[in-house]
Amino acid sequence: LETYLRMANIPYINDETMKKSSKKKTPWIELNGKCVADSSFILEYLNTNYCVDLNMSLSVEQQAIGRGFCKMVDEHLYWTMVMSRWYHDFHQRLYPLFKRAVYNQGWAQGVGRHTREENNHLMYGDLKALSDYLGKKRYLFGNQPCEVDCVVFGQLSQFCWHMPNLHGEQLLHETFPNLRDYCFRMKKAFWPDLGLGAKSKCQKQT
Repeated sequence: LETYLRMANIPYINDETMKKSSKKKTPWIELNGKCVADSSFILEYLNTNYCVDLNMSLSVEQQAIGRGFCKMVDEHLYWTMVMSRWYHDFHQRLYPLFKRAVYNQGWAQGVGRHTREENNHLMYGDLKALSDYLGKKRYLFGNQPCEVDCVVFGQLSQFCWHMPNLHGEQLLHETFPNLRDYCFRMKKAFWPDLGLGAKSKCQKQT
C-alpha cells in the first residue's frame, strides 16, 4: 500500500499507533473522514478518489495475469512465508502463544497444514512462477512499474530482507536472482530513503 502511495504520488501520513481496522486487520486508511480497510479495497478507493490508474498501460490479458499474481502472492505465497518465518523456523521460546496463534491461523487458511518440506515446495513453486514471468524484464510487465508491482514487491521484500538465513531468503538470493534484483530496483525507485546501510547476509558484495 505504501509503495502504491509513493508510485501514485499521493501524500500520506503513517499512523504509528498500531490501531487496527473494524475488520481487526491492517492496513487501513482514513480519508476525508471515511475509513477503508483491506489493501484491495483501499487501492480501488484511492484510484477512484484521485483518478489514478497505474495499470492503464496494461492490456486486458495483462490485467488478468496481474490479478492472478496478486492473489497468488497475497493468499498463498504470503502464507508460506508466514509459516516458515514464524512457525517452522521460529526458535524464540519466549513467545509460544504467538507461535500457536500463527499455527492456528495457518491451519485455518490451509497452508499451515503442510510439513516444513511441503511448505518449502509450495514456496518454491510460487517464486518460480514469478521468476519465469519476470524473466529479464525490468518490471513485471515491461519497463514501467504498475499497481501489480506494488503488490508483488510488498511480499517479495519480506523474502529479500526479513527472512535472514531462512529458506525463502536463500531461494530469492541464490535460486531466483532476477527476483532479488527486481526487489532492489523497486527499492531504489520508490524507497531510496529506507535502510540504506542494511544488507542481507545473502547479498553479494559488489
